[in-house]
Amino acid sequence: MIGSIRWPLYIALLLVLSVSNLAVAQAPKPGGTLKVAWEADVTGLDPYLSPGVQAWHTVGNLFSSLVTVDTNLNYVPDLAESWDILENGTVYVFHLRKGVKFHEGSDFDAEVVRWNYQRAVDPEEDAFIAPFLSIVESVEVVDAHTVKFTLKHPTRTLLPTLAINRVGFLQMSPASYKRWGKDEVRLHPDGTGPFKLGKWEQNCIVVLEKNPHYFKPGLPYLDRVELQIMKEGVTRVTALRAGEVDFANYIPREHVERLTKDAKLQVLKGKDTPAGAELLQPAQASLPRRAGTESDPGVRD
Repeated sequence: MIGSIRWPLYIALLLVLSVSNLAVAQAPKPGGTLKVAWEADVTGLDPYLSPGVQAWHTVGNLFSSLVTVDTNLNYVPDLAESWDILENGTVYVFHLRKGVKFHEGSDFDAEVVRWNYQRAVDPEEDAFIAPFLSIVESVEVVDAHTVKFTLKHPTRTLLPTLAINRVGFLQMSPASYKRWGKDEVRLHPDGTGPFKLGKWEQNCIVVLEKNPHYFKPGLPYLDRVELQIMKEGVTRVTALRAGEVDFANYIPREHVERLTKDAKLQVLKGKDTPAGAELLQPAQASLPRRAGTESDPGVRD
């Protein structure tokens, strides 16, 4: 995921974009704002507790995991630069990036990983990822930039859990959690991802702004992403055709034939969606792409 690789089978999902400026094969250009007609508001932005597809798609841009997946389905480094698999697959040692900071300014290190694990498996938290981490016996800090996962038995499921389960093992700022608490931290997400939360006006708009301190140089390309809440399908279609947004998501069936005949628009369905049409998380055909936007690395990374 790059944050996460999934192929949700949303039969009604249709992606609509402009044909004239489609630039999937072109090199990404830095800058610009991507405006999206978003079908529903997010329930919150806590990667472990906020339910819903909209939250699922959004948190992967605010937070990062230790490991991610590239477009060839290979496990690749994210916050962990490398890892060693020891003792017949029962021990994973992750070597973390140095100098990474959360959006609020605190440092990312091995103690943060241990804290996130403890929070994720705390029964009182009831985190989505908890059942998938049941294979882990312990998480120990080796030094500031090395963390050790000891498993209950040899298994190949740890990397998939860290990289692609729902949104992966996304790392939240312990300082932010301590400041806001369990119930309010969903409104104040602090991660290490390529974007940070600029504004959230409930049932109106979610604005993601470029993280200037993102640990992957040159990324993201976009300066800003606006998720404009438009709950009625006809409103999303109208906004797209009027040029008020770059993407429209979840197009009502009754509008599909008319939009398909519009020479300025292109309708994409499910797995037919090219990599460049994935808004927030590459290789995830569930979000729209529109005129003037560049290839997927410009949006997520």
